[in-house]
Amino acid sequence: MSRFRFALERVLRVRDVEHEIALVAWQAAEHTARTARTLVAIVRSQIDSTEGELLEHRSRPDGLPAEALRYHARLDELARKLGAARKRCDVAEAAAGRERARWEHARSELRGISKLEERRRASHALAEQRREGRTLEELASTRATRALAVAAARGRDARRAEIQTPAESSERLSTRSRTP
Repeated sequence: MSRFRFALERVLRVRDVEHEIALVAWQAAEHTARTARTLVAIVRSQIDSTEGELLEHRSRPDGLPAEALRYHARLDELARKLGAARKRCDVAEAAAGRERARWEHARSELRGISKLEERRRASHALAEQRREGRTLEELASTRATRALAVAAARGRDARRAEIQTPAESSERLSTRSRTP
């Protein structure tokens, strides 16, 4: 049985490496996007908390206007942070989308070459089975031919044994002629 050798083995290995690199890049980009989404959620939570504190401050009769101004300044600062965090999140999500598209392309390329290898491997196995079948048929045919040859040789030997040598033939003839 001959060993299977895929002619595009190097291409398959390259596609596999490209797939792994693309997967790692996508995972890193997705991690960055997740971190950015978390930061947006944290800033949003801080805004909600600060707004709650401001409402509580306004509901108190002893609330100082300077303190309310600090809450408003804090809210303005958090709004700027939220805007910047959303921009970073959008950029990170777009990068994650691009990396996912690269990974999907690499995965598609790898699947294509892998399917080709599987088909070639199956074709090779089928050819090997056929080759083995022909070899077995040839072996059986050779054995049958040998058996016929041996049988024919035995038959010739048996006929030869029946045929007598010339000396034996003359001896028989002489004994027959003597008897009246």
